[in-house]
Amino acid sequence: MRRSFFPVNQKSTKNSVTSWRPVPIYTAPDHLIKPTSFDCPKYNKLREAIMPAIIANISSKYDSFFKYLGNVSGFGDSISFEQVLQIYDISREIANGLPQPDWVYKIWKEYDGNSTLELLKEMQRLRRFHENSHENFSYLRGGFLLGEWLTRLKNVTKGIQYPPTKMALYSSHDGTLQALMHILEVSNYQLIPYAACIFMEVYKNKQNDYEIELYLRDSDGNLDVIIPYNCTFPCPLNEFLQTYEPKAIFSFRRLAQECELKNCLNEASVSGSKGLLNKNDD
Repeated sequence: MRRSFFPVNQKSTKNSVTSWRPVPIYTAPDHLIKPTSFDCPKYNKLREAIMPAIIANISSKYDSFFKYLGNVSGFGDSISFEQVLQIYDISREIANGLPQPDWVYKIWKEYDGNSTLELLKEMQRLRRFHENSHENFSYLRGGFLLGEWLTRLKNVTKGIQYPPTKMALYSSHDGTLQALMHILEVSNYQLIPYAACIFMEVYKNKQNDYEIELYLRDSDGNLDVIIPYNCTFPCPLNEFLQTYEPKAIFSFRRLAQECELKNCLNEASVSGSKGLLNKNDD
């Protein structure tokens, strides 16, 4: 732990038994499991074309709410939409049983009797929805992860299973799951629950045909079936691939091209078997 938190200096290494060095953590964006941190110029351009007007409408509608938040939070009367979203981070504290000030539960009659917390949740929901509302948004944010999953599926049918051969786990974020659900066209336009999980299973049925099952587990442990777009449950693999292959991005080079990055890095490979994606809030 200390090797990560404390920098090397002459005093710290002089009497050290080992020649330790600090270990960098999260030093690079992850385009696979946290595409919200990956710089995609094309996505940014599309977002900047529509979001200012949307944010202006939200700010106007919730003007008195924003001013109140600016006062109780310390951000001031000029509080921005992004600063309002920062306040929503208290939801994680609440999920872990930490007490909150009374203003968090203040009831707003002018906003359909919702509490401050509920209105903050609505702000976050609107943000996540509009981040993926356009088809190109979900493609640029969720297409690469979808490509990873589809490649793993196809490898199973070909008997090409690279480690791990039974299950692949992805620790991710709510924005990643939102993008994946939008590109799969199975989103309910609500926020991803805290500590939720999406997982996919591929198996052979009695007729020796491959089928897919998708599930969403919420923060209470409830398991909901996800029916893929234009398919059944379970969904035949060939139909699943036929629907989603055109929406997927199968290499980093392709992702870089779609994002209009000037310098494309080496192509990233994808492979696999079962896909499971956990959400840790960013």
